[in-house]
Amino acid sequence: LGSDAGKLGAADDGPKTLAVVALSGWQPLMDDINYLGGLAGKPQQAQGIEGMINLFTQGKGLQGLDRSKPWGVVVQFDGGQPVPVICLPIDDLDGMLQIAQAFGVVADDAGGGVKELSVPQSPQPLFAKQDGAWVYVSQSAEALDAAPADPTDTLSELVTEHDLAARVLAQNVPAIYRQMAVGALRQGLQEGLERESGETDEEYEARRELAELQLDQMVSLIEDMETLSVGIAINEEVGPGMVIDFSATAVDGSELAEQMVGMRDATTNFAGFMDESATMHMNITVESPPELVAKQRAQAEAAIAPLRKQMLDAIDKEESVPSEEAREIFKSAANDLFDVYAEVVLSGNLDAAIKLNVTSDSFSLLGGAAVASPEKVESALKKLSEIAKDEPNAPAVNWNAESHSGITFHTIALPVPPGIPPAAADILGDTVELAFGIGEERVYVAAGKDWLSAITAAMDASAEQGPTLTKPMTLKLSATSIAKLATLMDGENQAMARLFADALAESTGDDHISLTIDAIERGFRYRLQIEEGVLRAAGGMAEAMARQAGAGRQPPF
Repeated sequence: LGSDAGKLGAADDGPKTLAVVALSGWQPLMDDINYLGGLAGKPQQAQGIEGMINLFTQGKGLQGLDRSKPWGVVVQFDGGQPVPVICLPIDDLDGMLQIAQAFGVVADDAGGGVKELSVPQSPQPLFAKQDGAWVYVSQSAEALDAAPADPTDTLSELVTEHDLAARVLAQNVPAIYRQMAVGALRQGLQEGLERESGETDEEYEARRELAELQLDQMVSLIEDMETLSVGIAINEEVGPGMVIDFSATAVDGSELAEQMVGMRDATTNFAGFMDESATMHMNITVESPPELVAKQRAQAEAAIAPLRKQMLDAIDKEESVPSEEAREIFKSAANDLFDVYAEVVLSGNLDAAIKLNVTSDSFSLLGGAAVASPEKVESALKKLSEIAKDEPNAPAVNWNAESHSGITFHTIALPVPPGIPPAAADILGDTVELAFGIGEERVYVAAGKDWLSAITAAMDASAEQGPTLTKPMTLKLSATSIAKLATLMDGENQAMARLFADALAESTGDDHISLTIDAIERGFRYRLQIEEGVLRAAGGMAEAMARQAGAGRQPPF
């Protein structure tokens, strides 16, 4: 969804557009229905809908409707209350009203070309007016006077890439409403800042400072946000499959726009973890401009300090810690790990990746991240192992167990808890080996039977590809692998997982669900994409459930 809000605005002395909702049009809608129906083995679903409309309208169909143009709702504000106006590409209002009369709609002449419509089950009338090739419908006759002369461009701009889309023009929201939102946030802050039982003055002040900082960030969002948009596309052009987009843009020159500069494509050194054949892989890669990092450093430090204190206070209050000596060691280890976290936050840069692979007889979980002080991660591991050495059943750490490309791995064998399903136990074995890799400005984690070959393969692939341009975030998983993994678990959902896995069996690589973050001008876009094989499997499941219901049998879940 684009960020050009100008097309949707209005003159300074006229009503302002607050929001727009658009549907790509009748024919694109029918095409989407046929597409989804085809995935479920019923490709002509739209013909059935058209046939029913012709039956109920005595063969007249959707008289006067331009099937190629978008429909929509424009919400405007002229100083009173927000007023929605429905925009329909109809050039024959009288003909449509004749059809509507068969459904109990009564139309009276309200003057000035406006029709007052009494709709069954509706407590108040609606008003409709023909203007050229468009019909406008609203809750009052006065609202029709402010309707756009021709909404084609306004609506088409929203559904260029989507079948259904909506956009809020945040800067056109009246100041009084934004002030009310800020006031509600402040009230909620005050209510949440009541002193807790046993809370010291220092603890209360730290919590108050953190809450104030979070409030300032929320106020910035309210004041500096320009547009919020959401769009859905269901057709063969998007992948094929289904796409759901959510995007936001900030006012040009605002502090929020500066912050969003960090949401841009960046280079990762962990490209070898981004394996399309894996059960799941995810990367997060952020590179913030140095000038922005310097500007936000004080704010970031103010946010980090109370979080560290809350963590240490929680350790002090934890009753399961065996001794005061152990408690101090535990706090020292936690401080080491928090130092690593703080360094990443204050640097404004993050490069990390995760990969999960599950087969019928093995699994591996891999992760890697760039850190400035990997020695602190190793220090924390040694301190935690010091606490565990006095526990009789605690597994021992095998220090310096393996090495690869300058990375030293320490391992620990964790016993698999009893009672897990047999199929899962076959994959895990009696123990799960967990490895931590420490190197120069990098740390790795790996788990599974063949963790060493898996992590070294990912490391070597990353080194071969070198720094690779990537999105700020990509999460991609194989629905087939996840469904098969779910069938290994006991419980009432196992049958549903098995049914879904069977429905995915015919998929040929088009069984992925992904979530990505893309950089756009002065903003970002979240995109959820569901590939065609997943939609086909969902349709197959629905068909199987319908057959079982028709046969009088309960679904197997």
